[in-house]
Amino acid sequence: MHIPDLNKYNYNLPIQLETVLAIGWLDPSEDFNQGPVPKQIISKLWEIFFFERQGRDLLVNVLRGIHACGFCGFDSLVMGPDEKQHVLGHAEIWIPSGQVWYAAPTMIIHYIEKHQYLPPQEYLEAVRMVDIESLIDVQVEVDRLVQSGFDSQK
Repeated sequence: MHIPDLNKYNYNLPIQLETVLAIGWLDPSEDFNQGPVPKQIISKLWEIFFFERQGRDLLVNVLRGIHACGFCGFDSLVMGPDEKQHVLGHAEIWIPSGQVWYAAPTMIIHYIEKHQYLPPQEYLEAVRMVDIESLIDVQVEVDRLVQSGFDSQK
């Protein structure tokens, strides 16, 4: 599913979330920005992907299915920086920045590494600045934002 970068997030929702911006929802039928992404950002995204404490992780909206890459047919199994294979395309990574959240599919890592996807600068800065330890209850916040979005539609 394609959502243009910095548009309001609405993946699998009948509404758009006012304070959540979509990042990295790419599709082969649409152009996207390309360029180098600092290794620090890629490392931080992997760190968020791997984070787990007290049975919780930072991945949200985990699905039972897996989204394969529409550009290369990649089957979602990738070699991570830990030299082990991991599945991408089954969840999202949400990054807070002030009053805004950025919602990206986990495939963003593959898109950056293999297809030279260059997310917007404000997203890169949000990833760089995020304190991973403070993100322990991200799914709770996601659920709150979604409920708030539905409540505002009433």
